[in-house]
Amino acid sequence: MESNDSSGENPEPNLDNLVVDEPIHREYMSPTVTHYRLPNIRPTVAQIRTGNITKPTKAYPGHKKVYPAQEGAAHTVGTIVGVLSPCFVNIVNVIYFTRLPFVVGTAGGLATIVGLILSTLLVAVSVCSLSAVATNGDVESGGAYYLLSRTIGPEVGGACGVCLAFASLIGAAQANIGMMEQIVILYQPFTLFGSKIWDVRIFSSIITAIITYLATYSFQIRMAMFCLIWIGVLMYFLGLIFPQYTKSREEIECSSKRFMTNWYPEGNFTINHFFYTFSIIFPGFGGILAGSNSSGSLKRPQVSIPLGTILALTFGTLIYISTGLTLALCHPRDQLLSIWSSPIQDSSLFTWFVFVAIVGSSIAKAITGLGAGPMVLRAMASDGLIPKFFNNYSRSFGAVFAIIFCLWGNFNSISSLSSSLFLCVFAFLNYGLYLAKHAKVLSFRPHFKFYLSEIAIVTCILCIISIILINLYTAIIAFTFAAVFYYYTWQRHLDLPWGSLTQSKAYNTGLNAALRLRHVPPHPKLYRPNVVLLIHGPPADHHFSISFLSQMLHDKGLAIVARIFNEDTPLTEVIEERNKETTITSGKSHHVFYETVVAETMEEALMKVMLLSGFGSLRANIVFIEFDEELKEKTAHFIEDVLDRHWSVVILRNPRNIDDNGSIDCWCLSEDGGLALLLASILARGDRKLRVLTFARVEEGEGVHDQSFIIKHILRKFRIKADVIIVPFTDDSIPSHHIQMQWREKMKDVNEDPVSEPYTQHFMRVSDSIRAYSSHATVAVISLPLPRTAVPGEIYMRWLHLLSSILPPVLFVRGNGTPALSWQL
Repeated sequence: MESNDSSGENPEPNLDNLVVDEPIHREYMSPTVTHYRLPNIRPTVAQIRTGNITKPTKAYPGHKKVYPAQEGAAHTVGTIVGVLSPCFVNIVNVIYFTRLPFVVGTAGGLATIVGLILSTLLVAVSVCSLSAVATNGDVESGGAYYLLSRTIGPEVGGACGVCLAFASLIGAAQANIGMMEQIVILYQPFTLFGSKIWDVRIFSSIITAIITYLATYSFQIRMAMFCLIWIGVLMYFLGLIFPQYTKSREEIECSSKRFMTNWYPEGNFTINHFFYTFSIIFPGFGGILAGSNSSGSLKRPQVSIPLGTILALTFGTLIYISTGLTLALCHPRDQLLSIWSSPIQDSSLFTWFVFVAIVGSSIAKAITGLGAGPMVLRAMASDGLIPKFFNNYSRSFGAVFAIIFCLWGNFNSISSLSSSLFLCVFAFLNYGLYLAKHAKVLSFRPHFKFYLSEIAIVTCILCIISIILINLYTAIIAFTFAAVFYYYTWQRHLDLPWGSLTQSKAYNTGLNAALRLRHVPPHPKLYRPNVVLLIHGPPADHHFSISFLSQMLHDKGLAIVARIFNEDTPLTEVIEERNKETTITSGKSHHVFYETVVAETMEEALMKVMLLSGFGSLRANIVFIEFDEELKEKTAHFIEDVLDRHWSVVILRNPRNIDDNGSIDCWCLSEDGGLALLLASILARGDRKLRVLTFARVEEGEGVHDQSFIIKHILRKFRIKADVIIVPFTDDSIPSHHIQMQWREKMKDVNEDPVSEPYTQHFMRVSDSIRAYSSHATVAVISLPLPRTAVPGEIYMRWLHLLSSILPPVLFVRGNGTPALSWQL
């Protein structure tokens, strides 16, 4: 077939011979990127088979979220303007021009170079981690926060975002303080506000307020400053070549003697001094994140972020190291130590070029910080991690926050906090890469391959150690920021459609643990109650039973709620119901798994659920049902079926939340492997008291004291603390009038045969005892009497009704003989 296509593109397939009820859209005939980005427009199997495909009218609402764009054009910026220049101007900034000489003078050339190499290594590994995460999918606005929140989850991403936002704003304050120090140097010894430090504080606060509103033009300004900084650096090195044309021509003397003098520190230089000077330099290297903060505006962030950051780090490191060596080689220590002098500026070929570079780099860094910090806060507010207030007022908040640090005015002290926060961000990035690599998640396939997860986790640990060694107080502040926000986000249980590597890691951990359970033989010490609650109707109608089940197990066993659907229910409805709520939250920290089963009878549902739910040691072993208040005979038959299949059974009557601290009464009326005692001991946690009650059959010679000794001895062997109550019991006592009237009321429409009458008299006497001792208990756990073959089911159900005729929740328990308690080591 010839194609009439004249455009040179591949022709579309001819659909004329395809007969369908409605027109088929050509976009559905083969996979498209749209199908992956907006999955709800992908046609279903049924639509494709029938040809009944309708074009969607709206996009999937939760998959592609619109995030607040960073100031500037969205997705229009390239590598040099969007990443290289922001990173470079934040590395080679006012710290380089004004504080690098101070660090060389204080720590010496050797310690300075070691600090620079350490900074470079920490940042280089972090950049590789950043690049790997950034090339694993689409990147939007939010920088490191966006990358980690989408990779690991909102808890780690949010904690990283808070540290990044505050570090960026503090860095902006630093830049303005450093710039004003250079301006104050120009007119010293005069002051305008009483002292040089107050001049710096006031003017830096004013310039912060002004620069806040220049962030809109951040890319243009930073590109201009990028060029100015290169000129300033060039002027400094030319000044060393032609010192006779510089302001410091009398001080500059490049010699090996001066180099050896400046190579080592003066006095007692400790590890704390080293990390103090390290903290002054490191915020400059923290600026490497400025490129990723522009992720929402980049054309190709997966290419630009790795390339731009690596180039900026390479250029910045070479400049810092070469300048540090020349400062040690050519400048006197006295000149280097003074913060109210500018050795780099004074020794440059044209002083004013360097001054302009200092001012320009400060403005560029301040613009970056005052733009990136609020941008991260807006992204977090849009995601719902912080209040919506920051959507509209993040810039104002950022300005106020930065001004507070400007009024502090101590550049070096602020550097310690800034370094600690940036190191927190780098620790999060490296931890994120390590987790992504070892979570075995199938979606982690980054384009950037130059990383090692083992090196990343070591770098993460080194970052944490560095934070502690820099300054203990700033370490406490930084860790508190991260920990408090992590906990705040974690306890909110945000339902965000991002996926989480933490969840993937939990899956792998659970899977591996479950596989190991295959080889664990049954043992009383390893017994766990794995319970299935069978219900008819929505879970909301059984809220108290589900809550009771969760509180009864208290994370000591597996709990599954299985809703029974009849066979007329469409399978799609059953599946949707199961997918709608995989787990049901009961209370603050307990969870119950939710399943659905299609069956016509309870017996059929029982077989399907008990045989198919769980695996290995996680298989269900206890059937949990609600008490049948209609006392139907088929419920008795169901109990018989459960026991005949060698499963344990639990029946709950009067369900409610058990929040009070009363007593848990366990009526041990038969030996079933200890399941009733085990469940009672789990319920009796906290301030609840456990009471174990049983009978002493007087006519058979059982004494109260002897029975009490035996029960206490058994409890001691099982290490269960409980009060023991022995109730004297005889078969010739007359049941109370109340219980006899209750029995007659229940037997109005039922004929009792002679076989069941002796049993009825027995259970009346037992019921009297239960009512006398446990009417005010929090929960009464009672050994379930076995159904009698010769007794009709409706009579058996009335026995259970008789035994549970008290107000508190009553839990009938019957084990299958499997030991649930052990006194072995």
